[in-house]
Amino acid sequence: MIETDLSHKFQYEQQFQAEELTLRELGEKLDAIEQQLQVAENSGLAADTTI
Repeated sequence: MIETDLSHKFQYEQQFQAEELTLRELGEKLDAIEQQLQVAENSGLAADTTI
């Protein structure tokens, strides 16, 4: 479907930009968590999850 109504196109563009920002923020949070886990793993503080 091709959207031709300019008000809808503008609304969708704004929503798309907001979703991209959220995705970028979540990616940054994930990177920070992964870095913290790596530091914990390297310092021997990570929990032993072997069974």
